[in-house]
Amino acid sequence: MSNAQQQVFTNSRFSPDTITDSDFEEVTTGTNEADELNSLQTEDPADILLIITPRRACLIIICSMIAIVLTVVATVFITKETLSNTQLSNGQQYQVTLIKQEEFVMVGASPEYKCTVNQNANFLINNPLNWEKRGRDGSNVVISVLANVETGLEDEYNVQLDVTDFSHSFTLSFRQGIKDEYDGHFACVLYNKSNTVLAEKAVNIHVIRTIQKTEFEIDTKQTVSGEPALYIILEEGVHKPICRTEGSNPAAVVQIYLDDTLLVGDPQVEVPDISRTKPPLVYNVEKTVIINLKLNDSNKILKCVAKVHDDDTMKTEISYKLEVLRMSNGQQYRLILTKKEDFVLVGASPKYKCTVNQNANFLIVHPLMWEKRGRDGSTVVISVLANVVRELGDEYNVHLEVTDITQSFTLSFKQG
Repeated sequence: MSNAQQQVFTNSRFSPDTITDSDFEEVTTGTNEADELNSLQTEDPADILLIITPRRACLIIICSMIAIVLTVVATVFITKETLSNTQLSNGQQYQVTLIKQEEFVMVGASPEYKCTVNQNANFLINNPLNWEKRGRDGSNVVISVLANVETGLEDEYNVQLDVTDFSHSFTLSFRQGIKDEYDGHFACVLYNKSNTVLAEKAVNIHVIRTIQKTEFEIDTKQTVSGEPALYIILEEGVHKPICRTEGSNPAAVVQIYLDDTLLVGDPQVEVPDISRTKPPLVYNVEKTVIINLKLNDSNKILKCVAKVHDDDTMKTEISYKLEVLRMSNGQQYRLILTKKEDFVLVGASPKYKCTVNQNANFLIVHPLMWEKRGRDGSTVVISVLANVVRELGDEYNVHLEVTDITQSFTLSFKQG
């Protein structure tokens, strides 16, 4: 260590009050810089701090402040970028709202769906909001970007823009009304400039399909609804009515009643109809109950009621009016007649079908006849089995239909 450095060291350690600016200038100008740095490497760090000049101290402070400022700027920038590409959980930055999340609509209906985002035009220019149609098969079609409907879809869709001081609303409507193929989700989606989803809301649209066919089976099938109760003769004992519907969306709710008493039975079975290849998906439903008929159940109404979306305008109903007979010698037989009462005009050509659940061997011994019973008490035999009495052949016809378990005899009128 040089004499000058020893003097500084001694003065700084023992007499700090005697140090002046001239002293530091003298040390600096009288010493080679390289030699000074080399000599400092051998000193105690605590001693080195005591020889830092005010000029160097200022430089250290300035560099430290610059580092702090750069750190703050970088933090703000990163935070801003994160916020611009991520939806805040509390919704403070941007929020998309859609009034409805699910709706059941009929073909031809004209619903509207309003999607609102709480941002101004400058934000939406860089972060556009789209309306999209998402099919249940996984397909996705962009309907509009902001309020601009995509080319080729202008005849189907319209998007109306409404602006307030705090929000922009995009209302989707259907120029041709709802179609079957619209069954699925319609989503309003907010994207950033990198096409990343920031937020979205969707409405699940169910296109309603009414019941296409209803069957109520006890020992025969009936598909007529809205008619007076069909007259049916059953023996006392256990029976298993089954009511079926086909082709509805959503699945019909099927219930079976004996008069006003709801018969619980098994839970209804709902099966998608995979034979239909176009939307919407429709369902076939089957409801089964077990009843134990007694003689005093005669004149009661056994009915099947099927309803779609709990709407009475989309309801089908089939009813049987029961006549319960005691079994004779253990022989089980049932007669089913399509109508018990009918009002007809002169010249009309109604048909009446009578079905018995027995085979030909049984009917040979127990023949089924059609008879005409006048209001004056007279009785005329029209047919025995399917054979019309000869002298009445110009007036009546009886047609025989045979299945594995039934024989049906349909009476018609040749002259009306």
